[in-house]
Amino acid sequence: FMLAIAILASRPTTAAVEYLQRALVIGCTATAAGSLARGVYVEAGRLSGVGTLDPNDLAAVASIGALAALGIIMRRTTRPLARLLSLVAVGVLVLVIVKTGSRGGVLAVATGSLVLVALQPGARRLGLAALVVIAAASAWSFGPESFRERIGSMVAGQKDYNATEYYGRDALRERALQYTFERPIFGVGWQMFGEYEGRSCMAQGRRGCKWMAPHNMYVQVSSELGLPGLLLFLGLLVAALRAAWQTARPSLARLRPAAFRPELFATLVSYCVSGYFLSHAYLYVAVALMALSELAAAAVRRGAVVA
Repeated sequence: FMLAIAILASRPTTAAVEYLQRALVIGCTATAAGSLARGVYVEAGRLSGVGTLDPNDLAAVASIGALAALGIIMRRTTRPLARLLSLVAVGVLVLVIVKTGSRGGVLAVATGSLVLVALQPGARRLGLAALVVIAAASAWSFGPESFRERIGSMVAGQKDYNATEYYGRDALRERALQYTFERPIFGVGWQMFGEYEGRSCMAQGRRGCKWMAPHNMYVQVSSELGLPGLLLFLGLLVAALRAAWQTARPSLARLRPAAFRPELFATLVSYCVSGYFLSHAYLYVAVALMALSELAAAAVRRGAVVA
C-alpha cells in the first residue's frame, strides 16, 4: 500500500519508475524470504505467508516479484550488480512459489514468462527463454513430490475435490455467481464473501461449515461489490493493461531502452489469467503494479517516443 502511495506521489520519469520497480521487487522478495524464515506450512506441507497471506496469496506476490525482477535482468541499461541481485531475487521467489504448491501461482509465473519472452527483441528472446527453461526444470527436479503431484494433476486435467465437493473451487464459483445475481447492485459486501458463504451453509443445516474464499477474483468482485463493482474493476484492469502496453512497444527497445518495460504488461496478463483460480482481487501488490504501469506510461509519453 505504501509503495502505491509512493508511486502516485512520484514524477513520471524513467529513473523514478526504475527505482520504484526495484522497490517492488525488494518488497516481494522480503515477503517471500520472511515466509521462508517463518517456516509455517499448512495443507499437506504448503508454505504459508507472513501476516494474512495464505499459500495462494504468497504465490501471487512471488510471481509478480519474479516477473518484475526478470524485466530488470533483461533490460540493457541494468548495471551488473543490480542484474545479479535481481537474479538472486528470482531464485528466492521461484523457490517460494514451489514451496507454496500453488497451481494458480505456477500458472501466473508461467503465463507471464511466456509473454515476456515473446516481447523481448532479437537474441534477448533466446536468452530469456533459456533462463526460464532452466528455472522451470530446476523447480520440477528439486521441488517436493507434493508440488509435482499438484502441477501434474493440473496439466493432465485430472478432477479432484475442486470439481466434485461442496467446497471445491467449481462449486464455490457457482455459488459466488448465485450471490451476484441475488444482490446484483451492492453485492454481499467488501471482503464479506466468506461470512456470507458460512452463514448460507449454516442456514442449509450442513455440518462442518467453512468460511471460504471464492478462489476466483472476478466472481469475488461481482459477489462482494455487485455488477457495478465488477465493471469498475474490469475498467481498472483494462486501463492498466493499456498503460503497460505503451511501455512494451518494440520501438522503445531501440529508441529508449531504459523505458522499455515489457515485464509490466506480462505481469498484468499473468495476474488476469491466474485471477480465474485465485481470490486476489484486492492484492496490494497488484494495486502497486497497476499504479506503476500508469507511471511508466506517463514517463514514456513525457519522453515523446515515436510509435
